Amino acid sequence: MYTLPATPQMTTASGLPLGAVISPLADTPTEEEIHVVDPGPNGPVRCSRCRAYMNPFARWVDGGRSYVCPLCNCKNDVEETYFSPLEPNGKRADHASRPELSHGSVEFVAEAPMYLPKGPAHAPGLCFVIDISEQSVTSGVVALVSSCLKTLLPQLPEETKISIVTYNTAVHFWDLTAAPPRMMVVPDVDAMFLPSSSHFLTVSMSKSAPSVEYFLSNINSISQQQLQYHRNGPASLGAAIQAANLALQETGGRALVFNSSMPIGGPGALKARSNLDLGANQERERTLLSPQTNFYRTVAGQCAENEVAIDLFLF
Repeated sequence: MYTLPATPQMTTASGLPLGAVISPLADTPTEEEIHVVDPGPNGPVRCSRCRAYMNPFARWVDGGRSYVCPLCNCKNDVEETYFSPLEPNGKRADHASRPELSHGSVEFVAEAPMYLPKGPAHAPGLCFVIDISEQSVTSGVVALVSSCLKTLLPQLPEETKISIVTYNTAVHFWDLTAAPPRMMVVPDVDAMFLPSSSHFLTVSMSKSAPSVEYFLSNINSISQQQLQYHRNGPASLGAAIQAANLALQETGGRALVFNSSMPIGGPGALKARSNLDLGANQERERTLLSPQTNFYRTVAGQCAENEVAIDLFLF
């Protein structure tokens, strides 16, 4: 198969699950200097429906006074300051002189009041969510994660805000303003909440560095102590993701989740599935490609509302 199906009908007929990995501003073998576009006080031209930026694939209509968004097919009017007549081939006369119309990657200069998140700007937030269940401890995952974070965290900017969540059958928030850091346990994973203000749970690297270093140096002993109370219990991954979203809800940011076991307990619990259980029934085999629960779709929507991204590392 040398090309991707061009229509939904061809995709269905192929019977193959298709996807794409999109890397904006990725390095290319023939790297060119990325052009910087200053659109002025009105900001970049964007689609009124999906908010896509102006790009080379916009289709110009009405003599150049409107364009059709290539992502959602919405027709947008063009302001007089951005108008240009069309050439016989349908392209704008100023196509070659505008990088956003002739290059796939450009940098837009955006006015700060228009393009910062709602409310005051915040330093980026990072939440490290670590599985400390029995399987994670005995397999060495906890020690590996601790070693990697010790190496990487000193390289972060001092204004970066850090929070730490650990989990097994319960979820543990860590107050990084205390020395040593203080564990706050939420045992009821089906009703997740913040046990303290996020100002204590998400603090800048410059203020939390000693507490973070202490935590990473002692996480193995902390995890061993927790095994006395939560041995053989299922790790609640779904609740831990909810906890990370709550910790970052005021700043937004990214949660890095390190998980080493199937979430068979708590919200979003899953069951192991195998095509051997379905026999030779091809119709039933399709159920293996369907989610068991809509929990993670719902949580993803909640994270998007808070501008929180989730990176999931499975061991």
